[in-house]
Amino acid sequence: MIRFKNVSRTYTMGRERISALKNINLNINKGDFVCLMGPSGAGKSTIERKSTRLNSSHTDIARMPSSA
Repeated sequence: MIRFKNVSRTYTMGRERISALKNINLNINKGDFVCLMGPSGAGKSTIERKSTRLNSSHTDIARMPSSA
């Protein structure tokens, strides 16, 4: 299981702060098929990176063992 609980991600571009994710809550169970859809800049890639821990500097995602 992958669980997002109040996940947020903000990027800084110059003097501007851009919120890619704001307090996202999501549970993905083992065997679930998930498709992320939305317009450019909606945070799809950010969610994908966080769920696969490519953005490992943040520890706001819990991965649960499949027996849980």
